[in-house]
Amino acid sequence: GAASDGDREALVRRLAGLGQDERRQELLALVRAEAAVVLAHSGPEAVVPGRGFLDSGFDSLTVLDLRNRIATATGLRLSSTLAFDHPTPLALATHLSDRLAAAPAASAIAAPTGPLLAELDRFETAVGAFLAGPGAPGQPPGAGDRGQAVTRLRELLRRLDGPPAGDDVAGRLMAASAEEVLSFIDNELTSN
Repeated sequence: GAASDGDREALVRRLAGLGQDERRQELLALVRAEAAVVLAHSGPEAVVPGRGFLDSGFDSLTVLDLRNRIATATGLRLSSTLAFDHPTPLALATHLSDRLAAAPAASAIAAPTGPLLAELDRFETAVGAFLAGPGAPGQPPGAGDRGQAVTRLRELLRRLDGPPAGDDVAGRLMAASAEEVLSFIDNELTSN
């Protein structure tokens, strides 16, 4: 299952107290356990430390799922090409160990924006599955809903790029240039 903030903090603290080899072994156990869950294996022993992820049955979507699970467990921001850059569980565990050793424990724990970024990671996986799924005959996968999805994404981006919530008129006026203020007044006077 997904790690809670408390689980993640406990893992990071525990790893910080270990030597390099012990930390790598602990992270190898984590990688194998998460890989076993993603591939629906009976247990982590089914995941061979030196065997490549692609040779073990991973594809681009399951690699993203593995990346998301490990990012949630460790609090690290991880690349979507993680399992391609570090192609075996052992190589990935070594990479994670190096990353966690280089970062102070406090910075390895996800920032308050972590939940949003984790949701974006899951969303990225869902979009990949949507686009790879079967489409209607003669149409690309997801063609029916694609337009609606693009419209909603543009609206979310507009809101995300816009002024922060609770931004009042006085604050916007203070931040506006003289030309913007005069343009606003002209628009208000001509629309009434």
